Amino acid sequence: MGVILLSLVTLYLRLEIAIHPISRREKWLVNFPISIYFAWISVATIVNAASVLYHIDWNGWGMSPLWWTIAMMLVATVLAAIIAVWRYDLAYAGVVVWALVAIAIRHWDIPTLAGTAAGLAIVLILFLGVRWSSFWPISRHNI
Repeated sequence: MGVILLSLVTLYLRLEIAIHPISRREKWLVNFPISIYFAWISVATIVNAASVLYHIDWNGWGMSPLWWTIAMMLVATVLAAIIAVWRYDLAYAGVVVWALVAIAIRHWDIPTLAGTAAGLAIVLILFLGVRWSSFWPISRHNI
């Protein structure tokens, strides 16, 4: 998983996804698929790392698994927000929103987890809305 993630980071940076003006065709056939795959692997890497730690009975430095899960959701949300600011990449952020909503639905019976996941999804959606509103004028050609 780490090799795939590093390959996608390299590809994302070398192709300068969401940096330069490109055709609509290239945006849909190159940029969006790479952004979506990069985001999916980013989220999957976080989940897989958590699974490995759980499997080896890591004690989490005294923090409960619930709070570690919340911390990792926060990391994914912040990463999506940073990429949205630096790259104007809605596709990447959209995958993170999707993952957070999926977590909220899957763990509806754990109110703290579901509420946090749903709340972070809403915060990220609102952040993206403000990011692309007139508050921050769109100066990028690649949105």
